[in-house]
Amino acid sequence: MNDLYGSSIQTVDDKWRVRIASKYLPPIPEGSTEPVIKRVSMVAGPQGCIKVYEPEVLQEWLRKKLAMLPDTLEGLNAKRKLLSTVENVDVDKQYRVVLPVSLRGYANIKREIVTIGMGDHFEIWAKEAQDAQDEKMTFESAFAKIGYL
Repeated sequence: MNDLYGSSIQTVDDKWRVRIASKYLPPIPEGSTEPVIKRVSMVAGPQGCIKVYEPEVLQEWLRKKLAMLPDTLEGLNAKRKLLSTVENVDVDKQYRVVLPVSLRGYANIKREIVTIGMGDHFEIWAKEAQDAQDEKMTFESAFAKIGYL
């Protein structure tokens, strides 16, 4: 899952499954019946989203970021907080994943979601929460943040 961009609006089914948008999947080899991704790692993200990574990518990211935490009570508490939200989730043959109870509660997901590609991972948002975040930034502000304007 590299170079993930764009967004997608979906509805979670009755079993709390969501399909991974095809734009977030690597090319599927011709004639293959096996999923190209069999497992993803999910973790609570800032602002109430769920971050979805390939397991190896999340492990590397956590290794780097957690190594920067000081070995203090506050550092240990931060580590516990982050690691306690990590869920490894199987991907079925139709590229669906079940949203874990703890993470869908954290993200306040009811039925409608927005997925947003963030480069090396994608985020899952409750549509209402993502709409509220989106209202906080204009395209002009976003371009200014990257030094384009």
